[in-house]
Amino acid sequence: MRKMMTFVAACLCMLLLSACGSDLSTPQGTVEKAIKCLMEKDYEGYVELMQFKNTEELTKEQLSAKKTQVIAILQDKGAKQIDTKGGIKSYEIGEPVIDGEKAEVKAVVTYGNDETKEQKFDLVKNEKGDWMLDPGK
Repeated sequence: MRKMMTFVAACLCMLLLSACGSDLSTPQGTVEKAIKCLMEKDYEGYVELMQFKNTEELTKEQLSAKKTQVIAILQDKGAKQIDTKGGIKSYEIGEPVIDGEKAEVKAVVTYGNDETKEQKFDLVKNEKGDWMLDPGK
């Protein structure tokens, strides 16, 4: 009986861990992970989903400083905008429009005050083949 309970607990843990991770191999998976980061106020996680351009020209310190700057902007302005609307209550992710190494995904976000807004996410594929948010800079 004890072995059975251990087995069931292990299966539940694996199920929970797989449910938490989003699949970056699809544009929708990346957008879902990005929205979840915003819902959880995980701005560092959100920024890690971004593919900054010309990063090969930056030192690790410069790239880190750039990411820190974007995190600060998200914490300051983005969080305030989301909080004034009561947070993100739910979201629906649309089908991607893929053009080679680029994609666009639209999502409808519903806030806590029941306001809805369509968001457009631009994505690019990185060297690993994962879809990343394209900040446009």
